[in-house]
Amino acid sequence: MTLDVEGVMRAEGAARTAIERLAVWGVPKTDRIVWRIGGPVNRPNRDTNPHPRAEVLVKLLRDQWTFSEWWALFGALGPGLLCTDPRSLFLERAAWHLTLSRAWCLLAEREFVVPSSIDCPQAVGHLLADLPNPFAALLEVWSTGYAFADIHDDTIHLIAAEGPPR
Repeated sequence: MTLDVEGVMRAEGAARTAIERLAVWGVPKTDRIVWRIGGPVNRPNRDTNPHPRAEVLVKLLRDQWTFSEWWALFGALGPGLLCTDPRSLFLERAAWHLTLSRAWCLLAEREFVVPSSIDCPQAVGHLLADLPNPFAALLEVWSTGYAFADIHDDTIHLIAAEGPPR
């Protein structure tokens, strides 16, 4: 088995960038990272969002379209509940982060302003385009071949795939 020092460093850097970008949405900043080898994902439904406080951002992105518009643009409403294969759960979560990043970009192109009804004072009144897209950084984590699990107990959790069977 070879060590992927460069990939690990890129994944950790991208995860820290995502957390920094999520801070404006109320997610606590942290620099601590814990790695886990292999799956399955312990809490697949919770883990689809980086942190419980990020739900306000996810809701903001989803609420800008009707059901049929969201379906036409993104093809799904979010993480499915029928996956049982841990690898499918990882792919599903990565696809959800891609969907959220695309939704962010579309709203940014429309010069969307974060409304005062959102409980994130640091973001209210700003053009979405002027705020950094946290989901783009999460996609960078996924592009390294590693999985972003979540932020829990002031720790970023990343996952490396298990090695081949012996």
